[in-house]
Amino acid sequence: MTVQIEEKYAKAIEILKGKMDNEAIIKEFMDNEHNVVFEDLNVSPLRYIDLDTLIKALYIGYKIKPKPEEVVRSHFEFALDRMNSDDYEANLEGRAAVEAIRTVTDAYDIQIKGVTDVKIEKL
Repeated sequence: MTVQIEEKYAKAIEILKGKMDNEAIIKEFMDNEHNVVFEDLNVSPLRYIDLDTLIKALYIGYKIKPKPEEVVRSHFEFALDRMNSDDYEANLEGRAAVEAIRTVTDAYDIQIKGVTDVKIEKL
């Protein structure tokens, strides 16, 4: 099963895979505590990845973990669809979810394109 990693780790892994094989990457990670070579290759974010995740990403594969705002936007879009439904229960659930998301973004003054800039007539 592939692992989910942040985009910065994925970019660093791809840079290394262009320069060395998986075994060499792991050896470098273990032997030099990822300081010298990783800094020289501009892949310093890998200093913060754990060995198990790195090995899985190299040998099994990875997916880039969505950013928090992408997750919120996805939930918001789903809630909007439910809110616009002709089904009474779906409509109520959608309205509640939209209101909850908007309450949190307003309370923390968070701006998310596709969420906080969407005009909603009435809740």
